[in-house]
Amino acid sequence: MKRESKTAISALRAWVSRVRLSLALVGLTVICWQIYSMFFNEMGDQYLPSPMTTLQESYLHRYDLAEGLLYTGGSALAGLVCAVVVGVVLGALLAESYYVRQGFLPAIVFGYALPAAVLAPVFVIWFGTGLMSVIAFSTWISFFSVFVNTVTGLTAAEEEFEQLGDLLGASRWQMLIHVRLWVALPFIASGIRVAVTLSVVGAIIAEFIATGGGLGGQIVRGLFEFQLGWVFGVLATIMLFSIALYKLTSTVLAYATPTDESLS
Repeated sequence: MKRESKTAISALRAWVSRVRLSLALVGLTVICWQIYSMFFNEMGDQYLPSPMTTLQESYLHRYDLAEGLLYTGGSALAGLVCAVVVGVVLGALLAESYYVRQGFLPAIVFGYALPAAVLAPVFVIWFGTGLMSVIAFSTWISFFSVFVNTVTGLTAAEEEFEQLGDLLGASRWQMLIHVRLWVALPFIASGIRVAVTLSVVGAIIAEFIATGGGLGGQIVRGLFEFQLGWVFGVLATIMLFSIALYKLTSTVLAYATPTDESLS
C-alpha cells in the first residue's frame, strides 16, 4: 500500500514538473482576470464575470453541470466511437476498391466542404430533437479526420511490402489485415486524436439547436438568464472534459499503436 502511494506521489510530481509552465500561465491568467474584474471592469459581471463569480454560480448550478456533462460527454463518446468505426470501415473500402472510391469519394468530399453548422438543422429534421440527433451530428463532425487518415495510412505501405505479399501469394484480405492495417495504425491514431475534440464540438453545436439539453443547452439558458458566470463555468467544464478525454484517448492509443521499431 505504501509503495503504491509513493508511486502515485512520484507520478503526480513528474506530471507537475512537466506542466509547471502551463500551470503557471493558467494561474497568472486567473489572477489578472480577477484583478481586471475587480478594478477595471466598469460593466460588471454581466460583461466579464470574475473568477470568484464564476465559481459561485458554477457551484449553485453544480447539479446542472454534472447532469449536462453526463449528457454531453455520453453523446460525444458515442459519436466518437461511431466516427471511428464508420471512418475506418469506409476508409478501408475506399482504399481497397477502385469502384467504391470513384462512387463515394466525390460525395464525401462534397459533404466535407459544407459548413458543419449549416447542416445541424438538417440533422434535427432527420433524427429529431433528441439524443440521436446529437450523436449523429457529433459522428458527422468527427468522421472526416478518421476517414482521411485511414485512407492515407492504408495507401502508405511501401512497395517492398506489396512485392513480398505477391511473392508469398498473400490475398488482398491478408495484405489488408497483416500489412496495410498495421502500417495505417499510426495514421488512424492521429485521426482519432483530432476526432476527440471534434466530437465534443459537434455535440455542443447539436445541443444548441436540437435538444436544449446538455452543456450546450446550458450555455443558451445562461445567456438568456444573464448568468454569465454560469456560462463561463460551462465553458470551463467543456474545456476540462475535452482535455481529460484527449489525454485518456492518447494514453490508450499509445499502448494500442505500434511504434516504428515494432514495424521494422
